[in-house]
Amino acid sequence: MEKKTAVELLIQEVDKIPYLKTLPYDNDEFRLWLKNVENIINKGLEAEDKNKYREASQFLTYIRYEEDLKQQDYINEIVRYEIALKSIVQRYEILGISQKPTEKTDRQRAIELLEQKSNEAVYVASLPYNNNEYLPWRRNIEDILEATFGVTSTEYKRVADSRVDIITTGTQESIQQGYKAVVHRIQQEVGSIIQKYQILELDTNHETHVTDKQRGKMDRQIDELLVKSSNSNWKDINTEYGVTKRSFGKRINFVKDSFKRTVIYRDVEQAFILASSGFSKPAVILAGGVIEELLRLYLEHKQIKPISNNFDGYIQTCEQKGVLKAGISRLSDSARHFRNLVHLSKEETKSHTISKSTAKGAVAAIFTIANDF
Repeated sequence: MEKKTAVELLIQEVDKIPYLKTLPYDNDEFRLWLKNVENIINKGLEAEDKNKYREASQFLTYIRYEEDLKQQDYINEIVRYEIALKSIVQRYEILGISQKPTEKTDRQRAIELLEQKSNEAVYVASLPYNNNEYLPWRRNIEDILEATFGVTSTEYKRVADSRVDIITTGTQESIQQGYKAVVHRIQQEVGSIIQKYQILELDTNHETHVTDKQRGKMDRQIDELLVKSSNSNWKDINTEYGVTKRSFGKRINFVKDSFKRTVIYRDVEQAFILASSGFSKPAVILAGGVIEELLRLYLEHKQIKPISNNFDGYIQTCEQKGVLKAGISRLSDSARHFRNLVHLSKEETKSHTISKSTAKGAVAAIFTIANDF
């Protein structure tokens, strides 16, 4: 059986699951459904796929339903199949039918897929902790990282290490909070991976002579820079800019979402590290992105509707409403560089270079605007 056919048949079987859930536990249709699924998996999928989703094959081999099985147990078992089969189907939908397990996914395509998965995190985190969508979502991310970088890569390990079992003891509220924290932690690691490769592309896409060896060296340099401890980063920030993490946090106390605060802290640190290490272009873009998000959240906090939902719109709104006067007046130079770089970041040109001092100025602009909040 061709893989494409197998996946199409699996999709059809998954579509039958809502109906199967409506049947009594001692029905005959469920056993026929199991047999069909087993045949499709055995005849149409790669051995590596069956091993990766061993939960599904174990259920097919070892689960036996007795007459006294309760209805809820029956539903729970169907849900386990549903999670495993959706993971298999979505793996092929994401990576493509033709790709073999040993083939590498193009990095640019992988980053696009990871961005999709990262964007889905908001929805996944909003679900009840006992939902059926978290596991397929998490496994899809792992699939992309494995297919692109390999299971021994730093990228794969970062997400695998951030994956912890969701605590199912305590109050429902505490379990739900723990579940959301796990989803956000995975999203944060995925965001860091995306950011790293965007930085790498920004700093090399205009260099037509960059070899794979040189790119690999830069890849390792960025890795080493970005894994520096947070406390050490903020100590250096305080030395250069006179700003502590605590004082900065007080200035942005209108950012109530703990995950958003964590991401802002991270991006400030990384913009500082990149600027200090000579990665000027990505540092300016990252710093500009932090300022843009802070302005958006501040206007939202003040219940002020922006002229337009972009960097220029937020600045113009602040100017018209007379808020953040001192900070906004000092943003013009950094804003110009940020706008230019966002517009030119995909062009292969050397004509728009950014100095280290400009990059450091962009980082300083974050703290300038924060002082007015």
